[in-house]
Order: sequence, then C-alpha cells, then structure tokens
Amino acid sequence: MNVKSESDLIEWVFPGIRHTGEVDGTILCTRNNIVDAINAQVSDIFPGDEMVANSADELALEDQASIPVEYLNAQTPSGMPPHVLRLKEGMPVMLLRNLDLHAKLCDGTRMTVKKVIGNVLLASYEGGEVLIPRIPLPPKDREYPFRWTRW
Repeated sequence: MNVKSESDLIEWVFPGIRHTGEVDGTILCTRNNIVDAINAQVSDIFPGDEMVANSADELALEDQASIPVEYLNAQTPSGMPPHVLRLKEGMPVMLLRNLDLHAKLCDGTRMTVKKVIGNVLLASYEGGEVLIPRIPLPPKDREYPFRWTRW
C-alpha cells in the first residue's frame, strides 16, 4: 500500500480509531521525531477526554545552576516519555521499564489506560490491572554531559 501522508497511514493501520478507539495494529518508525508526530496525531483522533501529565525533570545537584529546567523539558531521549504525556481512557500505552518480571510488567508490555489518578496511572494488561506510580527515568549514560532524571 502506498500512503501519501501520516494521516492516511494512521487511517489505514487503525481504521476504527475515530469511532471506537480500536487500535489493533502497530506503526513502526525509524526516528523518534516521527514517532512523536504520529503519536500526537493518533492522540488527537482517539475518542475521549484528554488527561495531560507533565513530567518533573530534575538535575543532579552539581548541575542545577548551569542547565535550565526548560531545556530538560524540551528533551525526549530514546526510551523515555515526552515531558507532556497526553493520555485518554482506552488508549494503548507501552511500559518503558521493567517493574515486576513475575507479574509480566516488563519493558515493552502493552497496556490500556483506564484512569489517571493524580500521579498514578491505572492500566490493564494481559495479567490484570495495575497501578503505576511516577518512576524515575534517567536517560542512558553518556547521552548528556550532565546527570538528570525524568519523573
């Protein structure tokens, strides 16, 4: 299939998304900026009320005076969520870290958003339902010349 735009691709891969929120397919991309653009379009199309969760980015003590937090907020390193995370009930999400291997809560686990309660996400997956609190996510070593964490 030859698609002419990202919108056409989304409609082809997720034909029921506008009406039912059904998302059975997957779109693979070669670059994170393309992933971010497609995720934003899918979020706009997905039915329901949007819940916005902003990260709390934190520098290591020795770097606090030299790097503005706004710079950290603008970064989306590989394997980390964006600073502004837009979620809707029923939306699929993917776990980015191993939380509990015995409960099958590991990196790459697909889940469905049930509700956002303060700083906690209620999600369902093949093993049941789980509450996921904010967890510290440092970028990979050597990706930045300073140490920081996204919460």
